[in-house]
Amino acid sequence: MSISTPRLAVLIDSDNISYRNVGNVLNKLKNYGEITLKRAYGDFTIHEDCPGSKKGWKEFCNRNAINMIQTSQYREGKNTTDITLTIQAMTMLYSDLYDGFCIISSDSDFTPLVMALKERNKKVYIVGNKQTPSPLKKACNQFISIEDSENNTTATSPSLPKGFLKKLPELFQNSQDGWLSAAAFGKILKDANYDYKRLNPETSYGTLSEFIRQNTNIFKYKMKVTGNDTSNNKNMYVSLR
Repeated sequence: MSISTPRLAVLIDSDNISYRNVGNVLNKLKNYGEITLKRAYGDFTIHEDCPGSKKGWKEFCNRNAINMIQTSQYREGKNTTDITLTIQAMTMLYSDLYDGFCIISSDSDFTPLVMALKERNKKVYIVGNKQTPSPLKKACNQFISIEDSENNTTATSPSLPKGFLKKLPELFQNSQDGWLSAAAFGKILKDANYDYKRLNPETSYGTLSEFIRQNTNIFKYKMKVTGNDTSNNKNMYVSLR
């Protein structure tokens, strides 16, 4: 009797992770089955000048045959990316075309989705950084650490100075619910005499948003719409993990 290879759907939360962290993980996932679907979700119109966002994701997805799903922010404070990924995952679940799901994200908001998929007898893999919240790790069948992936040369950038890391909680002490706008965070860094472009001599950061996106083991971020024009006024907000 022949044994069929499990069919996997890979769903990437691009708002939560850098494309630089994904390449080698995709190769590792081939050990768990045949990847028959790959989708990356996010608002790819944001920060077009940032090499870590729109341009980088587009080139990465084209090279790796990943379908990009644009998730525009229609209302301030709503995480359209998470909602879209969840809805499409549930649609895939009831299509019964996939034996397992891999969600590449460290966002604990996906915990209920993971639980629902497992209740329907689907294998669920989570790929995230070491700071991924415990509930999400415990909900899935297997957690795969980006940092520990074999031959992972594109993982999160090298560690930032220990002195800076110890100072970070103090820099966020006046934040609202733990969140700062990227602009406010940039000003706080400047006032504290920190130059994010020079914090790590091994890595070059062109913009503050790139610095935040490339250090998702330390920061989490979200995009919020401001004003009435939902197509242009998108601002980054940052918090500590």
